[in-house]
This record gives sequence, C-alpha cells and structure tokens, in this order.
Amino acid sequence: MSKRQFSQPQFFSICKILYIIIKSYVILSFLPQPVVVAVVTRYRSFALKMNCAFVDCDQWTSEENTNYAEGEVVSSANSVSECQQACINNASCTGVDFVPDASQGQRCWMSGSWSGAKGTANGVTHYDLNRDCEGNVKS
Repeated sequence: MSKRQFSQPQFFSICKILYIIIKSYVILSFLPQPVVVAVVTRYRSFALKMNCAFVDCDQWTSEENTNYAEGEVVSSANSVSECQQACINNASCTGVDFVPDASQGQRCWMSGSWSGAKGTANGVTHYDLNRDCEGNVKS
C-alpha cells in the first residue's frame, strides 16, 4: 500500500482543518476534560504525521489533588489554558498547579527547577509540561 500524496492546496486545507480542530479545545470545554484531551491529542498526532507546520510539541499530563511547593504565581492567568500558555512561554517552566477555587490572581502557579517537593492538595490539579515531541526537543 503506497502513501497517499496530497497536492499543495489539499495539504494546506487538511492542515488548516486540523489546526481548527486542535485549537477548538476552548469551544469543546463543555465536554469532560478527558474527552477534549483525547480529541486534541489524536488530531495533533495526525497533524504531526502530516508535517503540518503549525503543530508544536507541547503536551500536558494532569494529576488531580496534587501540587508542587514553592511555585511562582502567575497573577494574570485565571483559566487553565492561560496558565498553561504562561508556562509554555517560560522556558524554565516544567508544569503548573491550577486552583480553580482560589481568588482571581492566585489560581495559577508555575513550577520548575526552583520548586519544592510534590504534595497532596485537595482541589488543585497539577499539569506537567512535556516539551519533547516524538524524540525531538522543541527549540
């Protein structure tokens, strides 16, 4: 079975559709988070195989009721996506703790080499950032 070849316009159309699906996680927020993560992960993986230029390699794993001590607050981030984007933008960040019930400006805490030990914290979800994509470290 040979690999299907796409013309350049077809290729860009497919990549554009994949981009819309991947970035639509905000629109899909009414669905349970594991469903959204599964959909986005599946389409991101397909986009990587297609070599779509927009795909980054930042991926998240989450752990409920967990946090890391001595995190750095990101007062401007009040949603999980804002919190994660702040981490992606900071090369030293390895993860975030998100506290949805905290007051505004105290919901997002970045972790990295400066962080303390991992602990248990009810109502806090820790998200680990993996910047490695199929063995290729994103620069």
